[in-house]
Amino acid sequence: MTAMTKEAFLSAAVNALSAYPGIAQHVQAGDPRVLAPLAAQATMLAMLSAHTEVAKFEPFVKSRDGTVLADAALKGILPLGRAAKVTLTIENKDAAGREAMLGAQRRLLDQKGRIYELDSAITLPPGETRTVGATQVRRRSLTRIISDAKDFHSLPVNLSADDLYLNTLVVHRGTEEFTYAPDWFNVGADENCYQVETDELRRMWVKFGKSSVIGYGVKNGDEFTLEITECNGRIVDLAPGGDFNLEYIFAAEEVGLALKLASVQDEGAAPHTISELRVMARYPAIYDHNAVYLGEFEFLLRRYLSGIRFLSVWNEQIEEGVRGANVHHINCLFVSGLVAGMSDAAFQERVRALVKRADNSYRVVFVPAVRVPVPVRITASVAISWDLATVESQIRALLLAYFGDGAINVSQGMGQPIKKSQINKLLREGIDALRDERAEFDVTVAMPATDLPEHFLHITPESLTVNVSSAKYGVSLWNY
Repeated sequence: MTAMTKEAFLSAAVNALSAYPGIAQHVQAGDPRVLAPLAAQATMLAMLSAHTEVAKFEPFVKSRDGTVLADAALKGILPLGRAAKVTLTIENKDAAGREAMLGAQRRLLDQKGRIYELDSAITLPPGETRTVGATQVRRRSLTRIISDAKDFHSLPVNLSADDLYLNTLVVHRGTEEFTYAPDWFNVGADENCYQVETDELRRMWVKFGKSSVIGYGVKNGDEFTLEITECNGRIVDLAPGGDFNLEYIFAAEEVGLALKLASVQDEGAAPHTISELRVMARYPAIYDHNAVYLGEFEFLLRRYLSGIRFLSVWNEQIEEGVRGANVHHINCLFVSGLVAGMSDAAFQERVRALVKRADNSYRVVFVPAVRVPVPVRITASVAISWDLATVESQIRALLLAYFGDGAINVSQGMGQPIKKSQINKLLREGIDALRDERAEFDVTVAMPATDLPEHFLHITPESLTVNVSSAKYGVSLWNY
């Protein structure tokens, strides 16, 4: 049974009123005092019917945003931003010939006033130029004193309202630093550990344990400090040669320092979008941080890398199935990927760190992603009342948004992301001119004969051909 429409509910209500002749006369006369309340109720019932129809499939296909966010909360996928990373050149132009020193975490500003920190300390002899890395973060701390201690106590993490995203979190009690232990893995009783929880509204809490069972149980009077770093997410307006400045000048020799942007390793990223979370909702809940239960390293990488354009992860069995056996493939994990705004070097460094943290027995081998444009041809015939150029533009925009570079639907490797049935459904539902029962269209998809794990299959403007013509219904049908 499918969802009931507004018209079906309204028709049933009107038929039921036929048992009341007095009111039935008002209905026949189109009296809005009777029909308006019925139409409003029919609309609400139709919306509820559609909601119920979707809910029947939610345990199997998570489609509603609320369900997707709840699934992300269950899997511990936190709304974390990724900080931009840049390389700067610093030249010491001090007229007095003095040496300058900048410490690690020294704060800098770009041309838009965003705050960066130096990754390491640097010494600058007079007249020389050095390079150093910097990360776009802003630090702040929150202090919480426990007055209502309970088992598995939670402290809210108040996120910034300045369009910043949480990047890292460190918990201290006095001079003791607590360890982050997702899902309480390998945590004993009374250990200084915590985990971070989120909900479907993306609110966050730091959660402690119960001393006699697992983790540290808080006590009244405990004072905790939450050290938070936040970032602006993806930054796309940085150009090599752009000026940077020290936030404050603390010494006379720092006046002569000239800071320039040399390169961008990582433009950063905002937390996962709903589309990205919807992809991760397809994976079973047992795929987590622990190598014992992991089984699917692609999910591990996706949860910590937002902005993925393409990602494919495979083992030695798949590798030898396409390129033959090789003793060097033993215990290797093969990775091919592209992340928006992230250099290949930064991507590889991040992947190695994530895989090693999950299972340090693997050797990671990176295979360059190969862009493979998929030829797609759309031939459509529409009523003459439609502007052909507009319909063609709509078809192009729809398919490139769904199957083009950067679309989440083509970001997974080792599959057939572009299906004729999907395109047919998209065009029928998304293009008004093709909903007409007299409109016709044909779809041709030419998939490559060889599909390797590193192949990034997608549609490009050049590989998409769209031909739209006016339907010929005959001269007597002048109104078409």
